[in-house]
Amino acid sequence: MNNQTVVHEALNKGNICIAKTSPPAVFDAYLKRFEKDFTMFLKCRAEELVPGGRMVLTTMGSVKSDDPLSIWEVVGLKLNDMVLESLIESEKLDNFNLPYYAPTSEEVKKVIEVEGSFTIHKFEVFKMDWDSYIKKANIGLDRQGRAAMIATDIRAVGEPIL
Repeated sequence: MNNQTVVHEALNKGNICIAKTSPPAVFDAYLKRFEKDFTMFLKCRAEELVPGGRMVLTTMGSVKSDDPLSIWEVVGLKLNDMVLESLIESEKLDNFNLPYYAPTSEEVKKVIEVEGSFTIHKFEVFKMDWDSYIKKANIGLDRQGRAAMIATDIRAVGEPIL
């Protein structure tokens, strides 16, 4: 047996999740994982429903699978800045990937149809801004104030993961 260390170059180098700069193999890997996990989710929910029952499902998604719209991409850019400032080791960043995938409506429909437990009665897609709730509250915040609120929201979700 050989005691050589095997070094693997990170496939998604410089990113913490699927991003516009990710190679096609990363897009494929995330899609396959989504299909597998969403299929399992549907099977489990089908077992829980009473006969004739219905499920309402709301999820985040993307307009196009090869053009992800993810705030995590922005977080990844900031983490890369921290690497440049020697606050984070580049190897640790390159080997960290968030299991976040925002499917397109077509990808969601395909998994539902292939899995077969559910029939789609109504399917809606709507677009929301990250700060729509702030705008609706009309509390008079400027751009910097809105950015601070969004950053606080992202931190509440992302900090435990990071």
